[in-house]
Amino acid sequence: MAVVRIADGASIYKQLVQLHALYPSETFGDIEKQVRIKTWSLEEKTCPAVRIQAAKFQSMRVKVPFSPDLVLDAPSFEFQVSGGSTKSTFSLWDSKDPLVKWAMQTRRALAQCGAAESGPVARPNSSGH
Repeated sequence: MAVVRIADGASIYKQLVQLHALYPSETFGDIEKQVRIKTWSLEEKTCPAVRIQAAKFQSMRVKVPFSPDLVLDAPSFEFQVSGGSTKSTFSLWDSKDPLVKWAMQTRRALAQCGAAESGPVARPNSSGH
């Protein structure tokens, strides 16, 4: 089974920026509760793309790039992966990264299984944002 969570309308980043502008004195925790997200649970039997994309993910070799440059508050592609007792969360800014490309392909594949009501699928651009 796959649980798909996608921003409802504007990206999570844009929603946070807009909500902070509307409610500058509220804490991040209060603002975060107002972010709109759609959630779907997809089964392999009704959506074969779940197994296909999971297999692709498991065969990927993720290189962890390191740079002394810091990018603060920039749009990014955020990933949350969990299994067993392990959970990882990380963000990538390079739209050409293989993991970002996989995520975009997965989003399009799962949209065909019923998650099509989500916001538009962003197309990676040459700037990495």
